[in-house]
Amino acid sequence: MMLRLTTASCRRSHNDINSNIGLLVRSLSSSLPYKEEKLAAKEKRRQQWQNRQEKPAREKSRRQGRENRGIMKKEFREWHDKRRVYHEILDKVARRSGLEWKIQIAAVLERLPAQLPEPPQWEKDYQELDEYLEQFRGWDFPPELNIPEEEGMKAKEDEEEEDDDEKEEVEEVDDSFRNLHRRPEKRVFLALQDDNNSWQFPTTEIQEGQTLVKGAHELITNMFEPDASIVSMGNAPIGVYLDKYDDPVDGYFGAKTFYMKLQYQEGLFKEND
Repeated sequence: MMLRLTTASCRRSHNDINSNIGLLVRSLSSSLPYKEEKLAAKEKRRQQWQNRQEKPAREKSRRQGRENRGIMKKEFREWHDKRRVYHEILDKVARRSGLEWKIQIAAVLERLPAQLPEPPQWEKDYQELDEYLEQFRGWDFPPELNIPEEEGMKAKEDEEEEDDDEKEEVEEVDDSFRNLHRRPEKRVFLALQDDNNSWQFPTTEIQEGQTLVKGAHELITNMFEPDASIVSMGNAPIGVYLDKYDDPVDGYFGAKTFYMKLQYQEGLFKEND
């Protein structure tokens, strides 16, 4: 009896050893890919860190060797920096002299294009291709091609005809300076001609207690009929210009003009303007 128990115990011990060896072998075999994954993840993080370190240098030199690189920006900065320094000097001189600036508002009224500009070459080629494919419309095609139905195509053709009619109507408008619909493919700005036959934006002196945006809006709306729609594009001016008088006028050192942008939507000029 004792011998059989010992044999059974030996068998169980032998089975346990074999199972433990199998688990050890499986754990060792599964740990190899895990280490490789760890190394790959570490390499990925290192590459990302290196890319972040090199990105500022690449951005500074990404346009090197290109023609006309930064020419327009450089020209603007040269003009703007000189003008800014000149305005700061004028402000200092005005404060030292004890004189104030005459605050003026110049209203920059813009009318957006009423029709699309001349299409680029690729769009013309696409229109030509679409006209060529017109002859195949109405055929029975496989449903996988997702060809639109005749009703949808008919509605699209009607819309295109309406757009063509509107375009022809716009092209027939008068091209005089007082016509608000002139040059429908371009942006148009309102300008007035002074006694010296020079053109400038409508300008007025700001009144006491009046804001820049309110003064510009009132200046423009007084030129139009009451039902006209004029929208102010913001409370901040788009620019400022300082003009020093040769001699003080009415106690003012010079004129400081703020340019406020507005947008025309609809309406007509007053007949007496």
